[in-house]
Amino acid sequence: MTTKPYTEKQLFDSLISQSAYGIWIALGKVQNPMTNEMSVDLIQASAQIDALDMMNNRMHASLTDKEKEYFKKLLSELKLNYVEVEKAEEVNTVDKEKQLFDSLIKQSEYGVLIALGKVQNPMTNEMSVDLMQASIQIDMLNMMNSRMHESLAEEEKENLEKLLSKLNEDYKAVEKTEDAKPAEEISTDSEASDDSSSKE
Repeated sequence: MTTKPYTEKQLFDSLISQSAYGIWIALGKVQNPMTNEMSVDLIQASAQIDALDMMNNRMHASLTDKEKEYFKKLLSELKLNYVEVEKAEEVNTVDKEKQLFDSLIKQSEYGVLIALGKVQNPMTNEMSVDLMQASIQIDMLNMMNSRMHESLAEEEKENLEKLLSKLNEDYKAVEKTEDAKPAEEISTDSEASDDSSSKE
């Protein structure tokens, strides 16, 4: 077996560090590298702290005393910060549900904009058009609007309708642009994609 350039301890340290980093971002303590902003997302922070707690419980029997102590101190510090941020934000149950709803809609919108080539895809660091994916994402938003409609506040209904209207307009504009592309350009793009696939 090929010797790996890292040890199990390094993997463990990296896993815990990555998890903690995500929590600090969600608590608004560290700048989000995707948005270059600092913002609070208590729903995400809570979920990630619970996940880290779960890892501690599942790994506990195999941890060294030093690792157990590190886990304990880290979780204690993260939970304390969560409570402090929650208190400062004065988030109640209704606000949390609204945050979750807003986050869901924002993520869906982001997915549509990526598929329409309006935003760089963070997975590929490229901007490309995928009308099929954009159509699916817009249909999902329409479905959510339909299924959630009765429970939405008037402002939420209005904002969602405006968003869907804008995304549909963007979709039609991109579709028109794609249809207007010369056949040679589409063929070249297709060939380039095939060449790339064959090289892989």
